[in-house]
Amino acid sequence: MRNVINTSKGYSTLIYLLFLILVLALGYIPALYNDTLNSYICVLLLGSIFSSIELGSRYKDEPFDAISSMPGFFYILVNGFICCVGYYLIITFSLNVTVPDYLNETAQKASDILLASISSFLIMRSSFLTLGSENNQIDIGLSVIIKKLIFIVDRQVDRHQAAKRARNITEILKDVSLKQIKVQVIPFCVQVMQNVPKEEIDNLYKEVESLVISETSSEMKKEYEDTQKLQAGLLIYTLVGYKVLETAIKQLNMENKPTEETLIKPDITADSSEESPRNEYLSSFHEMIEDAKTSNKSGDEDKEQEKC
Repeated sequence: MRNVINTSKGYSTLIYLLFLILVLALGYIPALYNDTLNSYICVLLLGSIFSSIELGSRYKDEPFDAISSMPGFFYILVNGFICCVGYYLIITFSLNVTVPDYLNETAQKASDILLASISSFLIMRSSFLTLGSENNQIDIGLSVIIKKLIFIVDRQVDRHQAAKRARNITEILKDVSLKQIKVQVIPFCVQVMQNVPKEEIDNLYKEVESLVISETSSEMKKEYEDTQKLQAGLLIYTLVGYKVLETAIKQLNMENKPTEETLIKPDITADSSEESPRNEYLSSFHEMIEDAKTSNKSGDEDKEQEKC
């Protein structure tokens, strides 16, 4: 399974590299070299960077995997081309912002590139009017297109990530109990992470504490605990990611520790009537105390007889 994941990730990385090489080549091939083409390339790169940040922020556990997936690459490329269309409209209809006269032509081009990239990115996510109630709102504007696109991409990326999370979490937690996750793994992972917001940590503890094992038969309880264990593992997995969780379990040496069910219980059928080994030190100590008490009593009796 891990080979399949690495292969798909390698293909996505290769596509990104080829795309970057193509963009750079278009800018440096003498036959195709001109200022307009370079401007379009810059707009395309800026739009791709903005959309990469937007998409990666939606997946806390493995943001780079979401960006490097094929649906993520498609979303980034579409946003880059949208910014290029915005740049074309700005140049065609002279919608650019004129820079002061003391600045050179390069400053004007940089202004046009930034204006096209940022304005296209924001306009495609804005709505001019919102209709309907609070629970059923309809946006009127170009944001409808991006919302539908991000919905499609989210579904595809989430399916890809869900399959990977399911494989990883079952592999990591196969020798870990629910109690160990609550008591050791989660506090340790939260402490090693330095920039996790306090609100997310509080929500994590609340959701984990809500996982209570019901009083059922032993077999059902075992199955239910396994499910709750995976749910608790997924909560911390989403917050800290695969590498941190795997390293934490290894550092806590939980993979080789026996769980509560595998611990060797004492043999209650053994003969408990056998005397425990005699402690010579304690026995001699008790004998000294008894001798002291006896000598004190005899001394008191001698004194009473003398008085009489």
